[in-house]
Amino acid sequence: MKPLPVLSSDEEAERFVADSDLSEYDLSGLLPTRFVARDQVRVLLTRPALDRAMAEARRAAVPLERYLGELLESALSTD
Repeated sequence: MKPLPVLSSDEEAERFVADSDLSEYDLSGLLPTRFVARDQVRVLLTRPALDRAMAEARRAAVPLERYLGELLESALSTD
């Protein structure tokens, strides 16, 4: 198995994936990643609410934006 090359740009990565047989490469070290394209929204929070959200995000070990997004997604879920 070949090691994956170091790619320095998105364009280089796109060319590599398009032109390579990935079955020849060792992919065992890769981690699953979820990319989500989302629109941006500005939200105004009181300082106490922001402080609490920041503390909860730290406790969950996720970025504040992701924590708030997941919180809103959950609150708006129709399940």
